[in-house]
Amino acid sequence: MHAAPRFGLAFGSLVFIRALLDRGSAGIAVTVIMFLFFAGISGVAYLGTAAVIRRRPLLTAAITALALLLLISLPSLIASPLSLMISTRIGLRLLFAWLYVCVLFAGFSRIVGMKLLALALAPMALFGQLVDEYAPPRAQCCLQFSAQALADQLQDWNQLGRYHADNAKLQPQPGRVVFYGDSITDAWKLAPQFPGKPYVNRGISGQTTSQMLVRLFPDVINLKPAAMILLAGTNDIARNTGPQTQTMIGQNVQAITELTQHHGIKVILCSVLPVSDYTSRPKTAQRPPADILKLNKWLKEYAEKSGAIYADYFSALVDEKGFLKDGLAGDGLHPNAKGYEIMAPIAEAAIQKALTR
Repeated sequence: MHAAPRFGLAFGSLVFIRALLDRGSAGIAVTVIMFLFFAGISGVAYLGTAAVIRRRPLLTAAITALALLLLISLPSLIASPLSLMISTRIGLRLLFAWLYVCVLFAGFSRIVGMKLLALALAPMALFGQLVDEYAPPRAQCCLQFSAQALADQLQDWNQLGRYHADNAKLQPQPGRVVFYGDSITDAWKLAPQFPGKPYVNRGISGQTTSQMLVRLFPDVINLKPAAMILLAGTNDIARNTGPQTQTMIGQNVQAITELTQHHGIKVILCSVLPVSDYTSRPKTAQRPPADILKLNKWLKEYAEKSGAIYADYFSALVDEKGFLKDGLAGDGLHPNAKGYEIMAPIAEAAIQKALTR
């Protein structure tokens, strides 16, 4: 076949494939017309280029293909001269389309042609802008305010400011006990269950042992309590601040314990509570029961070794399946009023044991 018709068929097939992807089988008639039109135009363009440069057919085809592709893409390039992303997308399309035409013109085998076809279509699919259905990710209202709130919160990642004002107002009191921990402590209404007791809540929702270690001085030691009761570890297992080994969690607990004891404060270490899958939001995937058992075993052994008191909430709350008993939590993680009623006497017994040592 003469070089001009061969080039026309190569370039026309590229237009045919691209139009078929855009329009589908429903526009096959229009796609065929486009193929015939561009095959004819590109064949004539090849003859014009050959008359001017008088080079080998493959070089002539490469130059002609590049010129035609740039001409077709010129409106898109003009529309987005300052957009690096869009310009890169167009450039990749041009490159793969140019390679496709050149290889097909050179008369490679059908298998090679199909490979080049796949290469030519890959960037089109990868960087395609049109979709069959409009389904963007759900966006929240007032995103700029949400972003600003997140930026503000990250300035106090350990939430040292949460109890700053309350700590400043707190007057010295004999027998004070600080309940220290995460959301399970944070949500515990101490006054109704421990009436008349000088117990102070310094739990913060979502926190891990590494964050609690950072705020230990302002939220515990500086309050000069007689004892601290620590309930922590479930969020470490859940990776709230990233993956951690049990050794890392243990070192945080050990640092909290030793610093607290060094300042003459008694320490109660609480077992991590069981979780369950009884609600609509299963918890065991994020907090595997085996990990909870392993951490509780370490906590109990370390409490005995360090002279701390071990408060075993786990045994009182777990069922025969190893889950948090049904009806003690609305979400399978945080105790409800019934759950706290079970925990309160365990905490009180551990506190009294620590204070009388």
